Amino acid sequence: MEYDYLKTKPYDTRTLQGEEGKKYILSFSDKHHIKVSEAAKEIIDLFDGNHTLFDIQCILQDKGMEINESELKKIVQDVLIDNGILEGSTFKNKKGNSMLWIKIPLIDSCRLNNIFSILKYAFEKKVLFINMLCLVVCAVASIYMILHMENEKPLNSILIMAIGYFSLIIHEFGHASAAYKYKINVGKIGVGMYFLYPVMYIDMTSAWRLPSKQRVILDAGGMYFQALTIIPLTIIGFISQESLFFICSIYVLAMSVYNLLPFLKLDGYWLFCDYFELNNLSQNAFKIVKAQIVNRNNKVSKRKKMYYIFSIVYASSIIFMFIIGIIYSITTIRNWEYVVEIGRKIIYTIHSGNFQAVFRYINSILIYILPLIFMVVMLIKGLVRYVMEKKETQNKADIA
Repeated sequence: MEYDYLKTKPYDTRTLQGEEGKKYILSFSDKHHIKVSEAAKEIIDLFDGNHTLFDIQCILQDKGMEINESELKKIVQDVLIDNGILEGSTFKNKKGNSMLWIKIPLIDSCRLNNIFSILKYAFEKKVLFINMLCLVVCAVASIYMILHMENEKPLNSILIMAIGYFSLIIHEFGHASAAYKYKINVGKIGVGMYFLYPVMYIDMTSAWRLPSKQRVILDAGGMYFQALTIIPLTIIGFISQESLFFICSIYVLAMSVYNLLPFLKLDGYWLFCDYFELNNLSQNAFKIVKAQIVNRNNKVSKRKKMYYIFSIVYASSIIFMFIIGIIYSITTIRNWEYVVEIGRKIIYTIHSGNFQAVFRYINSILIYILPLIFMVVMLIKGLVRYVMEKKETQNKADIA
């Protein structure tokens, strides 16, 4: 490979100032961002198409940075090429060990810009205050009505689930509307499976362009909008005098609050990380715990201690979820005859047109088959990632 006169792609810059010194977010496109130190940015900027590798080495030596030729070549391979920031190189979006193991895009959010341009005003202080006040009143009213209303009708569980999933769509609208407020483009909205349950998602890669406080607003925007859906539900409940809608209000509110949990990669995780500016926690959690155990006698700052504690909790939650998945997978294998029998009943009820029974049977079988599918998919993804990493390492060795 020719290392002279290499040129990086153009980028926008955002500066971060923290305890560890000045950092930069380099944005090469809406979905392509990297975070680098001040020294790394200086090196990257020298690859402007006008310098040989020897020229760059001399310039860095004049600045007091002793870097030899082999180290510069390694920077070219590991930073410029691997991150796709060198002209002619391809950016590969590395998702890491994502537990969102099924992703089905539904709609490009840019088609809904007119809606988001209106909804963004929900984040104005006066509107926010009024909405939160209405939300609290509706929550209290719903709880009161559930405790005091007599309802002899059986609950329509399908309708409750449908309203719950509809609130997830509103949830993603909240994230997109907050992004629109700060003039940030968002990607596609879709559905997926996170661990063992269905979720909605939205591509928020461009949020890295924003300061941490504004990213916190984006993180909380989904829960805020989802919680607001209890207002029309409560009003409908009073008009219809049906306790079902009050139950739906509390169910949706519980779904929204559940997202605050920071121990899985839900909104609470991103909110916590953005507020305290903890980066790459999910990818590095196990490495951080291992490093701290090895160097447990070394004194660490309060920030690093918090990073370490949260890494332990996050890593523990991932291990716990995998243990649950293994237990349910074993249960599925042991009860395979039951699973097959339910599958036959589903086929029969579809032919007979009894779709309510179909949903009931599907609901009873999901708890068995989803964990097994999840474990199989994650195992395959892990093997594929291992093979790709080995191949990439071998390619680098061949180049060297």
